[in-house]
Amino acid sequence: MKNMKKIFALVISVLLVMSMLAVGYAANDKTITVKNANPGQSYTLYKIFDATVNAARAAATDADEKTEVTTSGINYTLPTGKSLTTEYTYTDAAGTSHTVKGADWFTVDSAGNITANNGADITTEAFREWAKKFGTQIETKTNNTDAAADLTFTGLADGYYFMTTTTGSLVTVTSVAPNAIIKDKNGVPTVEKVEDEPTNDIGDRVNYTVTVHLQPGTKNVKFHDELSAGLTLQGTAPTTIKVGNDPLTAATSAIATTGDYFVEKWENSTATGDDITIAFTQRYLDSLTAATDVTITYSALVNENAVVNEHNDAYLKYGENNNIESEHITVWESTFKFKVNKVDGSNNNAALNGAKFVLSTSGDLGDLKETFATDLDATQLATLLKFTSSGTQDQTNGSYELTANNNITFNGLDGDATEGTIYYLYETKAPDGYNKLTAPVAVKITPVMNADQPTKVDSYTVAYKLPGDSTFTDCAATNDFAIPQEFNVQNNQGTLLPSTGGIGTTIFYIAGSILVLAAVIFLVTKRRMGSEE
Repeated sequence: MKNMKKIFALVISVLLVMSMLAVGYAANDKTITVKNANPGQSYTLYKIFDATVNAARAAATDADEKTEVTTSGINYTLPTGKSLTTEYTYTDAAGTSHTVKGADWFTVDSAGNITANNGADITTEAFREWAKKFGTQIETKTNNTDAAADLTFTGLADGYYFMTTTTGSLVTVTSVAPNAIIKDKNGVPTVEKVEDEPTNDIGDRVNYTVTVHLQPGTKNVKFHDELSAGLTLQGTAPTTIKVGNDPLTAATSAIATTGDYFVEKWENSTATGDDITIAFTQRYLDSLTAATDVTITYSALVNENAVVNEHNDAYLKYGENNNIESEHITVWESTFKFKVNKVDGSNNNAALNGAKFVLSTSGDLGDLKETFATDLDATQLATLLKFTSSGTQDQTNGSYELTANNNITFNGLDGDATEGTIYYLYETKAPDGYNKLTAPVAVKITPVMNADQPTKVDSYTVAYKLPGDSTFTDCAATNDFAIPQEFNVQNNQGTLLPSTGGIGTTIFYIAGSILVLAAVIFLVTKRRMGSEE
């Protein structure tokens, strides 16, 4: 009797199921119901031993799902043709071969009665592997819904049962009765990913924080991340990987018997697939006794391929065959652009060539000329952005000054969803024969973020404020993020100034005319005076 109670305690505490024969029950009318079966998970039931029960035990059902059944009156025997001395082999995650047999946990006496060995630990991988090889597989059921659901195994004979799931973990037993009820308390591993900034200039660093929610008993968990072409992964490994404030230890391989994780892949993939794969060693997973959060941090640079809504997907794979895939967590990264049309303000906005511009984050640089590189101090110069000849921002290899032949597009710019990000467009040279702007054009970029996916851009506006304007004017919106929003910047032809050449002969003609007129007046006056005398 004492040994029987030990068996019950073990069964309840380490995730086994028993189904018992009851007086008045048919031989194969028992059920085992898994409550709250995880979405997408499969549950496989094995029968280990046969059993018979007395009337008291048969009446100790757990139909109300509340009372743990502790009534005795159960006898276990070996199924026909089975032996506790039969040896089975299995290979663990580290590639090591092991031999197991039922006698490692149970004893059968001369009358065929089975009892548990003192100190038998049936929570181990060894026991699980023995139970799957020794037991008779009954059935596999899968929760094919998107939410927790009940799965019921029916038509069962009395016996000692064992269950596994595709996560690799055992299933928790909450009661043992003729109709057993299991409440699956084992969660499945999940992942979260956040970024510090969803919009950036090309060249900015984006920092990511991933949280992997591990569950005890889970097998073969690997973290994957697929970065977009507009992001360049930094470093050769995560910046940090830890539980709380405690760093985890890197392993030499995914199957190493020491270490907690192994970086299988860390590169910028040129083909479809992962950039990051991090495997947790089975040694570490087997050491977990409770749900554990592992935090992984790393960063990427926004590169010249970035556009609006560059997305990257983080997810887990796990399970006995590493073929169960978690929900994908998508975060988005965006850069923006605008187009400037250089036009003649006095000639129906005809296109102009030859204007030169620089773009800055400061509006206090004054009237910039082509000598700006030497006119500005280091702090002022640092506010200027560099671009390739095609207008894509490149702070390393680009140039400050760009020439607008008819128009120019500035790519790879940031945008703040709350207040907008303002850039300042300075004209350093006007087209020949036209007056240069002496103040910058302010350009404001404001994205509208998605309510359900806060890192995703639904739309964005570009507004501009010309020199002398008091308010911003919105550009015409486009429905295609690939088409830049645009505005006109006018130049006017220079006005005709007073001539500063020689006086020529005109003044002499005027002086002569004045003298002739004076002589005539003198003669006329003299004759009148003579006639009066």
